[in-house]
Amino acid sequence: MRAFSREGRNLVETASAVMSLPKAPVLLLTGCLLLLCMWLLASLRGERLPARTLVEGTLLTLLASGAALLHVALHPIIFVAVLYAVLMRVRLCVDAGNLLAARGMGRQARAVYHLGLRLGATAPDRVLVLLNEGILAMKEARCDEALSLLTRAAEQRLDLGTKQQAGCLFNLGVCYEKLGRTPEALRTYAEAAQAHPVSEFGRRAQQAMNRIRAARKGEAGQ
Repeated sequence: MRAFSREGRNLVETASAVMSLPKAPVLLLTGCLLLLCMWLLASLRGERLPARTLVEGTLLTLLASGAALLHVALHPIIFVAVLYAVLMRVRLCVDAGNLLAARGMGRQARAVYHLGLRLGATAPDRVLVLLNEGILAMKEARCDEALSLLTRAAEQRLDLGTKQQAGCLFNLGVCYEKLGRTPEALRTYAEAAQAHPVSEFGRRAQQAMNRIRAARKGEAGQ
């Protein structure tokens, strides 16, 4: 019991020592680590972390650290949650819109997408909104509107990561195919497969090309 009590006291003392660390350096380090993780994840996905995100994250981290010096400090976990929500606000709106779209609430989904655009969207964010709004329009059989949205997204797809580029081109190919524009669908599927061959979208694009070519051979053989 005495040994256990000593270990317990040691743990309490260690926790107290950690909690008594100056808040400003902890928040500064936490913010820098979050930004570093976001940059690494974006790099692994073949994306570029927008300069605006880095600037906003740095300013918010410095602001929080300065407030801590005035004894107005957030808990590091709360700070991370707030910082992430602010930096990823448009992506979170897109995710929320997609959830609404999956439940058949298309009008509400579009409203959330547009809200994201009004929250200071970066170039990749705007392309992502166009892409998801185009997919929603295609699901709702508004093919002409979907074609316009997806074409605009495809024109700016270089702002996205390679996997998202493949997804953008694949969905544009599906839209062309629905409209009966098979040659354009084939060309776009080929671009999608080339953009990221091992991704789900790259594989589906290759399957779509094989299906169309097989159907053409069947028609030619009849």
